Amino acid sequence: MSYFQKRENVNLYTDMMLDIDNSFVINEVEKVLPPNSTLLELGMGTGLDLLSLSKKYRVLGSDYSQLFIDDFKLKSDLDVCVLDAVSIDIDRKFDCIYSNKVLQHLATEDLIVSLSNQFRHLNENGITFLTLWNDNYREEFEFDGQLRFVYYDRATIEKLIPQELTIEKFILYSEFESNDSMIVILRAKLA
Repeated sequence: MSYFQKRENVNLYTDMMLDIDNSFVINEVEKVLPPNSTLLELGMGTGLDLLSLSKKYRVLGSDYSQLFIDDFKLKSDLDVCVLDAVSIDIDRKFDCIYSNKVLQHLATEDLIVSLSNQFRHLNENGITFLTLWNDNYREEFEFDGQLRFVYYDRATIEKLIPQELTIEKFILYSEFESNDSMIVILRAKLA
């Protein structure tokens, strides 16, 4: 995922996000996660969601791109770090691991590994809260082949979930077109 390692691509994405309203997604987090819970955001990008989530939660933002991290540090003193969404190489656990349209950039095999690693970083009864594009399962490359997009449907997601996690909720919602997006909430199974 070297696409966001280039300044021009980060700037293009930042401009694109100016008109995006993620309040529906944030409200869904608030329905399932008590205030003051710990939350790790994977793939924070410009940090818009992180800023919103920080009003109710103890947050740590992360992104694979140092450029996004550096840009965010210029506007906020919230804790952020460079982190790979697959390996999640961090020595902490959280009540929630949140990612909004991030894990769709991973190959399907890497998504499976990421979900297993997310489980290892959840507190007891913690949740993974992710959003993905909802469509027939397929993989495409956009932006001159530089950025992967994997589209999932519910049936495919159900087959990919590691046994340590249980599906708590699927929510279809519309970002650009009717039901083009899905929220998947996974809960760590009790030991």
